[in-house]
This record gives sequence, C-alpha cells and structure tokens, in this order.
Amino acid sequence: MSGKMKMLSVMLLAAMTAACSGQGTTGNSGAKASDDLQAKPPEVTKEPVELTFYYMYADSNYDEFMKEQGSQIQKKYPNFKFKFVQNTKGTTPEDIVASKMDVDVFIAINSSMMTIKDLKLDSDISDLVTKHKFDLNRLDPTALSVLRGIGDGKLPGLPFKTNALGLFYNKDLFDKFGVPYPKDGWTWDDAYETAKKLTRNEGGVQYRGFGIRPLGNTMLLNQHSINMIQKDTFKATINNDQWKQYLSKLIPMFQIPGYDPTAANMADAKQADMFFKEQTTAMLVSMNSDFPKAHQNLNINWDAATFPVFKEKPGVGSGPDIVYYALSATSKHRDEAFLAMAEMLSDDVQMARSKIGNPTVLKSQSIRDAFGTENPDLKGKNVKALIPPKYAEPTVYTKHNTKVVVPLVGAYRSVILGQKDLNTALREAEEKANKDIEAAIGAAAQK
Repeated sequence: MSGKMKMLSVMLLAAMTAACSGQGTTGNSGAKASDDLQAKPPEVTKEPVELTFYYMYADSNYDEFMKEQGSQIQKKYPNFKFKFVQNTKGTTPEDIVASKMDVDVFIAINSSMMTIKDLKLDSDISDLVTKHKFDLNRLDPTALSVLRGIGDGKLPGLPFKTNALGLFYNKDLFDKFGVPYPKDGWTWDDAYETAKKLTRNEGGVQYRGFGIRPLGNTMLLNQHSINMIQKDTFKATINNDQWKQYLSKLIPMFQIPGYDPTAANMADAKQADMFFKEQTTAMLVSMNSDFPKAHQNLNINWDAATFPVFKEKPGVGSGPDIVYYALSATSKHRDEAFLAMAEMLSDDVQMARSKIGNPTVLKSQSIRDAFGTENPDLKGKNVKALIPPKYAEPTVYTKHNTKVVVPLVGAYRSVILGQKDLNTALREAEEKANKDIEAAIGAAAQK
C-alpha cells in the first residue's frame, strides 16, 4: 500500500471513530449523524441490581417505601431490588459513614441535605443528566434553583415532591356558629376576622378560631420570602422590620379575646389535637400532603381553602417544602440509581402520585390539576386549594438555619404569651442564634 493510501486509511479510520463517539464533525450532515447516534440514552443493565435508599428520618419503613416508590420504579426496571434504611439508632448518617455502609440514594429535605453535605456524602449528577438525556426543563425551576444553591452550583440530586402549607377547616364548627366558610383567595385580614367569630366559649367549652402546626414552618416557608440568615457570613437576620411586620400579622390570631394562649396549648402537638381530636379549633394551618394521613380514622367534617395571602402579594402561597433524591458519593451503581430517581419523575409516575395526594414537582398543569382526584380521603374536598397558584420564592438555606428558626419560634411564642414585646423577643432571639452558630462553627474548626 502506498504512503498516500496508508494516510487515507488512517484518516478514514479517525473519521469513523469520531463519528461513533459523536465528536469531530462540524458540518450539517455530520451534526445530524451525531444527533442520530445520541438520540437514544445508553442501555441500562438487565442484570439484578440492589439499590440502597436511605431515608434521613425515622417515620417510614420498607413496605411503605416499596408501595409508594420501589414498586413504581420496578414497573420499568424489574431487575432493580431495594434495600431501605432509615435514620435510627445504629444507622444514623454518622453510623453509616463509620461503618462504610453502601448507600445509593438519600431521601432528604433542605436541613438533611446539609447533613449529607457536611458528611461529604453528596455528589454531582450533572454528567448523568447529560448521559441519560434527562430533561430538567420539565421540573419546577424553583425546586432546581434551591437544590443547586444547596449544592453550591452542583446538582446533587433531583427534587421529586413539593409540599406547601394549606388551610383546613372544620365545617361543623362553622355551621354551629353560623359563620361562612373560608373562600379561595382570601387574605390574612379575612382569616383574622373569621377567627374572631369562631373564638368563643359555648356550653363551658372553649372554641378557638385558628391554629398552626408546626409553628416553625410558617417561618421557614414564609410568604414574604424573608431570609433568617446570611448565606456567606452565617449571621442571623431576624431582628428587623421585615420580620416584625410579618409576625405582626400572625401573632394577633392567637391573641383574640377568649383564645387564652398558654405554653401548653401553643405546643405543636396540642395545636393539632385541638383540631383533629378535640375538634375545638375551627381552622388549622398544616402541610398539604400530611393532612390526609393525619385525619384518617377521625370523624371530622373538614374541607380546605387556599392559604391566606397578604394583600400586597395576591396569589402567593407559602414557600415550597421540597423533598429530594440525592445521589450518594459512595454509590457503586450511579447509572441505575439515577435511572431509579428519574423514573419517579416520569409523567406516568408523577400523575399517579398526584392523583393520590402527592404534590408534583413537575411543571405539567394537567398533573397538578389531578392532585387528590383518586384519594378517597380527598373525595369531595376543595383539593385545588391545596396547590398554591404560585409558591413564594424560597429563602436562603444553610446548615445553620435550624439554629435560627428555633429561637425565632421561641420569640414568636413568648410574644403571644405576653412574656415579651416583639422588639425584645427578636433581639434576644437573634443574639442567641448568633451565639449558637458561632459555637457550632468553632466546634467544627477544632475537629
């Protein structure tokens, strides 16, 4: 073979290699060939694979996980098997690091995502999103923005559920006292006036118009998107006019004459009991996805209305409470773990979950509109009110947020109970939060 022919053969071989890899083509025909070759995501293994899902809390179990998630994934990937571990004695996040337990996917929310990050168990799925042609544009951009913020620009996982605060009411109490039911689109001023009519003593029983469980969620998911901490300096920022104005709307709900707030009845558990069990509270703020489970087996005639809005922010509900899948840095099955997460975000799975009362993280309006339509506990209820027309912009979240929200809620309660004025309560809460944060930073530096 002549030198010229050898050179031609090498060039042809290089061109073929570049075409197979999708690189080295710049013309239209080359680009089309590359697109055609990459149009189909890579095949997943057909061999049996066991994936370990780690739940960052301790209120679930394997059967519940399989019913709600594992079985959905297995419809597409029957060769996937699952191990379910949750955060309990002997299997805390610190325990799994010490024992070098293999974990593929964490199920977490904002605060526990920070724990994953601190333990260096977080990773970045950007390469897998590209490799498997996953369309991030289908997802609510707010949820993705929050997740990227937690990952400092990286994408540590995928959001798969978005909860929000909802407003629920006991129809029998409204009927008993002849008070019109709440209307969608109503304001906090409307809610206050309604609560006044329902806070009364009747036949020796004290009825209250309004309750919240838990109080902390109205801080973390506040509708004004007020930050409680500075992201770069970790300084608490709650002693300011924004928080004072916000709390000045909520505090009077518990100071209506006859409410008789006490440390006991302001506790989160008691606030729930007064609505669900005692049925002496007419309205309750609660998470939209938790409420159906909470009222099961209880004889309560309830319905829902849109979360009260501020006049200056019409249509804006609470901030989103996002649940995530996070790919573990130790996963030995990155592709399969990603595909399992991605399948939970398919239109079919998200539609099925939405129908039984799990708020979707997808943009799809039809999936959002299907919320609760096949849940017997939600039959005949105003379920459309439980999905905000617009979520409030999420606030800054850092690993120290919990050290701010606890004293903030304490300040909130102390003002309601008449123990402190709002200015003093917020000033002392901010001072405590900053001391706790400084102590935590100092302790971490000594490790």
